[in-house]
Amino acid sequence: MHRRAASRLTEEQLLQMYRSQFAVLRKYEGVTVFDSNGRQISGDYHAHGFIQVQWEADLKTSPAKRGEKPMGMWDRVKAHLAGETSIGLAPLFHRSAPPTGRQQ
Repeated sequence: MHRRAASRLTEEQLLQMYRSQFAVLRKYEGVTVFDSNGRQISGDYHAHGFIQVQWEADLKTSPAKRGEKPMGMWDRVKAHLAGETSIGLAPLFHRSAPPTGRQQ
């Protein structure tokens, strides 16, 4: 695309191009957060990074507390973002810095 043509596009046209061309990326963005150290946690299996795969495996093998159902990392993050403070987020972060991310 020529520079001249690109400058004639409106903001809405650019947004429509993005939405139509990058629909899969937008899907992943909606279920992705980052902790204070920049580590990514995703709710979509295909967007899991190496560290999240390790965490998920560790969570599956760790014993659950009495009466607690086993939860994956993304389920823990979702619960935390919804205001549930009793759910542990280790190993996502060690201090009280909550994860940041886009919730759409």
